[in-house]
Amino acid sequence: MAFFGVHAVVWGTAATTARQRLAPPHLLGRVTSAYRLADLGGAALGALAGGLLARTFGLLTPFWVACAAVALLSMPTWSALRHTARHFDGSGSRP
Repeated sequence: MAFFGVHAVVWGTAATTARQRLAPPHLLGRVTSAYRLADLGGAALGALAGGLLARTFGLLTPFWVACAAVALLSMPTWSALRHTARHFDGSGSRP
């Protein structure tokens, strides 16, 4: 749980920073709202799916499914983040 807490803080900081740096200032409110809708909507759907999996296959099943999903989604996400990071120079501005 401590590891997850650290992950949540780091992810929240990194995601917010990237969103604020990449979104045009006049669209930042809309981009943030869309992100929150996807985040909270995804959490609600995940809770529903996890509950159905746990009821059908047992309590540990949602955890194993989540583990596999994170492992599979980490690879393309990591690649995309590395590609995005290359677009910024050391000063934090776009080239």
